[in-house]
Amino acid sequence: MASLSKSRTLFFPTSPRTPHKTINEIRLLIDNFNGKEWNNDNQKKFALLLSKQDFFEGNIKNNLDFAVSHFND
Repeated sequence: MASLSKSRTLFFPTSPRTPHKTINEIRLLIDNFNGKEWNNDNQKKFALLLSKQDFFEGNIKNNLDFAVSHFND
């Protein structure tokens, strides 16, 4: 959703994620991490598991600490 106001700044989300693309990611998360504490260790495990999935279109660099920082936002 874009926001136009009296400001000259235009704000809109730029995330490429859509509900359709996140269904598999959410299913993977539930199937593997349901009931587990969402801490850095499990976030790293999820990022690594996600990177190995055929449906995953992104890439996760070697530094998982950086990759999981996006999950904490």
